[in-house]
Amino acid sequence: MTGKLMLPQAFEPARAFFEQSVQPYIHITLQKDESISRTDSKLFGVPYFPLNMPFPTNKDNRPLKLLAQLNFAQMPNFSYFPTTGILQFFIDPYDDIHGMDFDDGTNQAGFRVIYHEAVEQMMAEQELPTYDESELMMPGVQEVKMHFTQKTQPISLEDFRAQHLPNEVAEQYDAWDDYIKLHYNEPLHQVGGYSFFTQTDPREYEYSDYTVMLLQIDSQMDLDLLWGDVGIANFFVTEEQLKNRDFSRVLYNWDCG
Repeated sequence: MTGKLMLPQAFEPARAFFEQSVQPYIHITLQKDESISRTDSKLFGVPYFPLNMPFPTNKDNRPLKLLAQLNFAQMPNFSYFPTTGILQFFIDPYDDIHGMDFDDGTNQAGFRVIYHEAVEQMMAEQELPTYDESELMMPGVQEVKMHFTQKTQPISLEDFRAQHLPNEVAEQYDAWDDYIKLHYNEPLHQVGGYSFFTQTDPREYEYSDYTVMLLQIDSQMDLDLLWGDVGIANFFVTEEQLKNRDFSRVLYNWDCG
């Protein structure tokens, strides 16, 4: 962290708490680009996918569709994340809740997170599954490229760890909006750091060891990117899962106002 952390005046009595909470993260900017490749870090579009690997499907054996992919060679080195390979996030394009399971957020029947340790020969585009465009219910369709900047941020007031806010600021509700404008007032696309929610952090009740945010994708109206009623989506793992490159029990959540 460089410089003094900016805080609303009402939060000054708890400055030590907020300064100690600061974490690094990778901020993602989404941009339209005419030259996005199959292996680029991006939202939507045609995915990289290797030969001789089954394409992910939903419970009805219909193909999932790419939400996002991270090419780690294009990103700053960060924490325990890989430095090479591609991590992909697929969701059910025929489901109005985008493949999320309300009862078990780690159930990947309607979504899939896949890590390709190395970039290999890929399927030709014409070999990839096709979709019934009239039935798709994706949160967006515009292929956009990701650009990355490493930053820091203090704790999100929506993050389950904020339940430990000092008493002297916990009820300063008028100052919360000012705090959000200072530190969470942009499209909150990011890797790592603290999560944001329009409703409740599911980790408040279980999954409390899922402290690593693999990816967060916010709504962004100028790109027609919309989770329900201007919501936000998050994918989490435990630190141990990330170190082991185990993405079989990723926690997926999205909510809206």
